Amino acid sequence: MSKRLKSSAMKKTLDTITVDSLLKDGETLVSAGNRFELGFFNPTKRSEGNRRYVGIWYYNSNPRVVVWVANRDNPLPVSTGVFRIADDGNLKILDANGTVHWDTKCEKSPPLSRVAKLMDSGNLVLTDDRSAMSSWESFKQPTDTFLPGMKMDETLNLTSWISQDYPAIGDFTFKAVLADNQYQILRKYLPYWESGEARKFFTEDEMPPFITRILSNLSQNLTVKPSNSNSPFDNLTIDTIDLNNSRLTINSTGQIQLWSKDKVKGWSLIWWKPRDRCGLINHCGNFGICNSSNKLECTCLPGFVPVSPENWDSGDYTGGCQRISKFCPGKDTFSSLKKVKVKSEYSEVPATNETDCLKQCRNTNCQCQAYSYDEAKNSTRRGDPQSTTTCLLWIEDLKGIQEEYGNDGPDLHVRVAASDTENGNTTQDGGGYPKRGRKKWTLIVGVTVAGVMILSSTTVYFYLRRKTVERQENRESIRQNMAARFYDSARHVKDLAWRLWQEDKALDIMDQKLSPSFNKIEILKCINVGLLCVQEDPNDRPTMSNVVIMLGSETATLTTPKRPAFVIRRGPSTSASSSSKLDINSELTVSLTGR
Repeated sequence: MSKRLKSSAMKKTLDTITVDSLLKDGETLVSAGNRFELGFFNPTKRSEGNRRYVGIWYYNSNPRVVVWVANRDNPLPVSTGVFRIADDGNLKILDANGTVHWDTKCEKSPPLSRVAKLMDSGNLVLTDDRSAMSSWESFKQPTDTFLPGMKMDETLNLTSWISQDYPAIGDFTFKAVLADNQYQILRKYLPYWESGEARKFFTEDEMPPFITRILSNLSQNLTVKPSNSNSPFDNLTIDTIDLNNSRLTINSTGQIQLWSKDKVKGWSLIWWKPRDRCGLINHCGNFGICNSSNKLECTCLPGFVPVSPENWDSGDYTGGCQRISKFCPGKDTFSSLKKVKVKSEYSEVPATNETDCLKQCRNTNCQCQAYSYDEAKNSTRRGDPQSTTTCLLWIEDLKGIQEEYGNDGPDLHVRVAASDTENGNTTQDGGGYPKRGRKKWTLIVGVTVAGVMILSSTTVYFYLRRKTVERQENRESIRQNMAARFYDSARHVKDLAWRLWQEDKALDIMDQKLSPSFNKIEILKCINVGLLCVQEDPNDRPTMSNVVIMLGSETATLTTPKRPAFVIRRGPSTSASSSSKLDINSELTVSLTGR
């Protein structure tokens, strides 16, 4: 354990550094109320001689919870450093050779007039006795953590660590854009995530009011509009969390997180953004829709295909999607999407009913991309008892679309070419997808597999039927033996595929010798469709026409399959005994009943 800095003949106190009292590696300062501690530390579990930093952490925290690091980009290689007020009045970190690894770089002043003090707020303050003013504060030069008492303005940024045990400046920056009443996360100086204001419909990632109050140091400078997000954080307030034991941190993976501590549970994560990749800025590109619950989180809207199929296959969706056909000039229709969130700006226009709203969209000639109509009884405006019917139009490309199954907001109707509907490329309810498969083998393989399954089933049936006619005396024995062999083989393949799917190891069913040549995304699609076709409930299974669309489409959203079933019907069919058929949209059945 490190030694606490002790009083000496130079009247050095536990929470201050003066020109006569330097802090050596192995000693620490402790704030007056025993809340924070300052000293040299190593963030890793390696030998103590590696990467020595000066930082501030919660007193007696185990594991150590660091809230500020001085020399984050210039650690000392050995445990011989000192932290002191130098001859120019600045706080500096020096090694044994006198090399400066960090300093406050404030205005020079006689060192005898300067005092550095660790406050109970976690702020390290360098003051000048001549003016009784602070010359420098750690609160104004934070690293990755925001503490109550700071104030987030456009001059203050939080920057992430490279990793959990490496405090150097990482890829992510959290900052305020007060002119737009929002906050941003940048990734290598490029926009990565941003909060938004509460809107009447299709709400953006607004910051909860209690977060904005903390960031504004409990001031009223930031106006917070009522939310209609129905977020679980809506009930959190300044009064429900312990501000003295709370902190906001931008972590190494790009999340801004609020942590709070209590005596029983210790530190708990109570709020964070973005919650998943769908919350990133236009993660799926223009006209792409995101659902983090799907194995393929991005798909194109019905009537659209990826701009760059190669990038799309590699997991880079930022290029977005483009229309299969232009809807103007020509005939158009609208594909409906239910319970979605849209980042793009919209225009609000008067309309008496949904038909009128649709006409308003078409009246813009070729400009309107989509519309949404919300009746007064379904309005999602909060605190507005006078809500009326509302027609929203999107003139620009649709961006940042997310599926939100728990939201009760209005539907979105996307304008597409009628020819795509007629060709089966899309449907009025958004359930259809383009049939122009980029990789023809996917469709060929899928249909071939389905055909082989049907042919095999039919062959078994007619073989057993012929044997039944020829050997009626043995028909029961033959039926049971052949059906059992067919059942056992199919059950083995089905059970293996389902088990690997559940374990997220579906690709293990492939011969690994083929690994360099097959497209993993396409194989997962085939396995997904195959399992959908053998679900236990016949009503859950897709029709063969839908199977063809799913296999041939580059953008189809595939649902997660449910538990499969493979049933041999051993008794007489309830249908006419003179004819039996295999229904691919019901439980797989082999009936051996003769005429």
